[in-house]
Amino acid sequence: MGVDVLGAELADAGQMPGAAPGTALTAELVLYEDERTQTGIWEVTPGVFDAVHGRYTEFMHFVAGDATITGADGQVRPGWR
Repeated sequence: MGVDVLGAELADAGQMPGAAPGTALTAELVLYEDERTQTGIWEVTPGVFDAVHGRYTEFMHFVAGDATITGADGQVRPGWR
């Protein structure tokens, strides 16, 4: 299945919990999902928020924009562009 990642139509997924009003608004398109796995496209507007994902591993591939990710241990991982 070929998907135009930058041109895909995404559905409103709300605001990230704990973000300042009007920031960290998200949208998504789920491409595959079963009881253990979910694959798709996700975007978020600028903002600061905590992201807690439970007991699974998340893989991110940035196709546009940038981010600074700070781990629970305080380690900063900047520079995704």
